[in-house]
Amino acid sequence: MQLFDLIEKQAFHTPQKAATTFEGRTHDWVTFRDRIAGLAGALAARGVKSGDRVAYLGLNSHWLTETYFAPSLLGALAVPLNNRLAPAEIEVILDDCEPKALICDRHLTPMAETFAAKVQTLISADWAPVKGMISYEDLLAEAAPPPTGRGSTDQDSMIVFYTSGTTGRPKGVMLSHTNMLTNATGTSAAYGYTDKDKLLISGPLFHLATGSRVFSAALCGIPMVIQPKFDVETLMLLIEAHGVTTTTLVPTMFQMMLDHPRFAEFDLGSLRMLSYGGSPMPLGLMEKLLEAFPGVTFSQGYGMTEVSPVMSVLPSSDHNHQDGRYPKLSSVGRPMSYCDVRIVTPNDDPVKPGETGEIIVRGPNVMNGYWRRPEETEAVLRDGFYHTGDAGWMDADGYLHLAGRTKEMIITGGENVYPIETENCLSQHDAVATAAVLGLPDPQWGERVVAAVTLKSPVGPEDLIAHCKARIAGYKVPKAVYIWKSDLPLTPANKTDKTEIKRVLMS
Repeated sequence: MQLFDLIEKQAFHTPQKAATTFEGRTHDWVTFRDRIAGLAGALAARGVKSGDRVAYLGLNSHWLTETYFAPSLLGALAVPLNNRLAPAEIEVILDDCEPKALICDRHLTPMAETFAAKVQTLISADWAPVKGMISYEDLLAEAAPPPTGRGSTDQDSMIVFYTSGTTGRPKGVMLSHTNMLTNATGTSAAYGYTDKDKLLISGPLFHLATGSRVFSAALCGIPMVIQPKFDVETLMLLIEAHGVTTTTLVPTMFQMMLDHPRFAEFDLGSLRMLSYGGSPMPLGLMEKLLEAFPGVTFSQGYGMTEVSPVMSVLPSSDHNHQDGRYPKLSSVGRPMSYCDVRIVTPNDDPVKPGETGEIIVRGPNVMNGYWRRPEETEAVLRDGFYHTGDAGWMDADGYLHLAGRTKEMIITGGENVYPIETENCLSQHDAVATAAVLGLPDPQWGERVVAAVTLKSPVGPEDLIAHCKARIAGYKVPKAVYIWKSDLPLTPANKTDKTEIKRVLMS
């Protein structure tokens, strides 16, 4: 089965049911199917063929979800571009993937026009024509049907998501129909999705954490309400107006909801399940969310783009307290049934149960590789396993616990410190809103543990250090705590940008 088959299935069984709602327009599954097929036919008429790339530069929209599927009908690959990158960064990605066509929306038209010479076809995704550009809607109106049959097999790559590039030049992660169908099937079951749900797409669709939900919606026949870009007040308005039952956010987005001055004014009673991922959930924040959303279940997904993206899930049952305790809330759950997850040493030898090592995984959700990066692909896909670069350990019940990125590990006086443990400790202080822990060079200890925090109420660094001393080992306690006057900087994936924090602290 290929991913467009999911759309055809929904169009056959529930033709009049809503598929997408965006900016006041709703398309049913038949319209969604026909628009995807029409785009594929229009692209084919302009020379797009098997193996070519079709890039999209814009905010979340129904046009972007259609572009997820259409190129694969020709055996081509969709490439959603990170719209938050600077033009020079976008240019690096375009030079790497060399798309035959570039589709852009009205928000990014000026930037896209500067790249016109790099593509054969430049298309404007908007309801009104844009002077000097081919109109997406006009293409659909005149499109011939796409070629019969399928241009690729279920094992072939159909979409490429570029990593953020925080550790170097961005890499294009090639994902197949099988990768995405595996993830959609597994996570839909784990999160309890049904065709009675209504899904809010709020996070950026150029990231797979949100993007994978498009395929889950197609699998389960779930209507998608699409928010162009995350705004916390608009998010709550859409939940109330459309009766949204489920959405996926990262921890920083949840914190922004709770901190919003109008949070209590919105009727969010339609919510059934909230899932989260993208970065570790501070324990203090999770406890506040459980109090703020009574009756709503929570599930956590852990993974990365290279595994399509979920490799383990902490289900709602593990978010229920037992005698006031949440015994598994500090974990990221059990591996998905199709994932073989192991913890190994730097030499790929298995560690003992409970010991920390690198997390590696194999399964039908693991990527085909990095676009035009054979050496880097070979470096992480070894002996059939994808080497994640994340450090963690497995408890006696088979729950996976994160220790952080192996590259983020702080070595201080010969002791290994993984930032997440210190961050969890700080997050449980009532005055702390967010916390980031990192290592700075130290002439005596090699590195010293420091923290940057934002506050909900006044507290001094000495009090926070004392709070940690009472709860964790001394070598894990921050030697200094810096009170950040504004929000902590974020990467384009809404993760805390520790590289920028380190630069500021060392400047």
